[in-house]
Amino acid sequence: MQSNAPTIVSSGGSSASYVEEYVQVIKSCFSKDSVIGPYFYQLIDYLQSDSTSESRMNPVPSAIRLRASSDLIHQTYAPATQPWGLDIPEKNVTQTQAPCLITIEGLPSPSCVAYLGSKYGLRPEYWLGHLSLGRQSPTHDKFFELPALPSRRGNIVQVLIPFLGRRTGSSYATHVSAIERLQAQQKLEEWDRHLFQNKKFGATRLRKLHLHSSQYFSIEQLVSFTVCTRTPNSWVGIFLVDQGLGVPETQDTPWSKYTRNRQAPDFLPILSYNESPSGYEIQSTAREMSPSTPNPFHPRDHVRVASDKDLDLLRESPFAVLASLLGRAAAGWAQILNFIDSDIDKCKIPGPSPTTEALGSALEQLRFNLDFLAHAEQSLKDNAYLIEWHGSRTWPGHQEYQEATLGAELASTLLLDTQYLIRRCSELSHRCESVSQVLSDTINVSEARENFGQTQKITNLTTLAFIFIPLGFVSTFFGMNVNVFEKNPSIWIYFAVALPFTGSIFFFYYCCFHRRLWRRSQQSLRMASNGG
Repeated sequence: MQSNAPTIVSSGGSSASYVEEYVQVIKSCFSKDSVIGPYFYQLIDYLQSDSTSESRMNPVPSAIRLRASSDLIHQTYAPATQPWGLDIPEKNVTQTQAPCLITIEGLPSPSCVAYLGSKYGLRPEYWLGHLSLGRQSPTHDKFFELPALPSRRGNIVQVLIPFLGRRTGSSYATHVSAIERLQAQQKLEEWDRHLFQNKKFGATRLRKLHLHSSQYFSIEQLVSFTVCTRTPNSWVGIFLVDQGLGVPETQDTPWSKYTRNRQAPDFLPILSYNESPSGYEIQSTAREMSPSTPNPFHPRDHVRVASDKDLDLLRESPFAVLASLLGRAAAGWAQILNFIDSDIDKCKIPGPSPTTEALGSALEQLRFNLDFLAHAEQSLKDNAYLIEWHGSRTWPGHQEYQEATLGAELASTLLLDTQYLIRRCSELSHRCESVSQVLSDTINVSEARENFGQTQKITNLTTLAFIFIPLGFVSTFFGMNVNVFEKNPSIWIYFAVALPFTGSIFFFYYCCFHRRLWRRSQQSLRMASNGG
């Protein structure tokens, strides 16, 4: 990725001309290295797939102009009933020198990508990383380019926002099987392909869906952020958020199975402790949300400043906006880690008299928690890197924000929280491993007991067969068609022959058994004497 922040370029024309213009920009990125062309052609194919027509579900771009404390203005552009307004942001945003935030909700349409890309000179990696075009088709080429090296991410920032939800209609939490988790993942992939194939531009996307138990689940949504510079003291920040327009209640979504009558999932709220009242707040227009749409984090709804100094920092550096995003992500991860902590305690004691199946289910749950903790730790480490670098060194006001007291304090607090969560992930992983070891030992002991019981049963059957085999042999002998036995000898003759014969066999077995015991004892004595 290019490390320099893109500068705003002048452009104008129709939707098709924006597409053609941005396609040329994309091709110039691999003009000197054709080997990487297939990676960028993903975006070119997406732009050319729907360059003229527009779906009824369009993303609603919005902008915030950061000017004076008494003039924090939020404006929404391009109503959903119209095609993406190509001229509105140009005449309302770029003519002012105040910093500006632009937010695109849901799946961006090709015309939206082409317009913003050509107008603000955005790198193709910004769109490719957010769109994740490889998810729309199982046979699509995979490049495994993300996450990129820190030195190559440049001014492109991506943050995962987790939400912990409660499944309606479930009052008791039980473990979830691996098959059900696999089905949920397949449902999520089918939903993403449905959005692309049916051109549901502006619809809500999910990046991950985790089934923690029969009562709780979590989702993750992606927020991508980049900065374009106009002048040394003016910048435009562009947000891409997965949360978008609602979907019809009849639409089968990945979260439909976990709600009653296709209502909105019940997400647990994030509680704020000791938060001081905000002096100023960026106003947000009301948006119509479908009942089947998750409750999102939205950047513009969480940008708050407490004083004129904070507002000055907000205008000078985009990191102040990114800080609210990272703070919300940290709070979400903390909530889920608290849930996993309690879940480990439940796995430690599956029940008063747990069966082998219950112990195996608890062990599988702990393995799932281990995988989730590794994923959460990696996401938090990426966030810690963003905090240490204050987003990107190429952003305007980067040095001034680092030297500012409020900016340094904000970054220090965020880094402290993030490092605490990273350590907690490691501690919970160690707990999962230790409890898993105990459960594994318990399962082994339980299986050994079951095997011993089965061995005892087999021994009893062998003993019973050993008793009846001699008797059966004698019965077979007397039942043979022999002239001596044609007069049907008395039953007492059978017992007179069978009992001594069976007794002699048992005596022979007894002698052999005790002889083996005597040999073992002699070997033990010799080993003991040699050792002494």
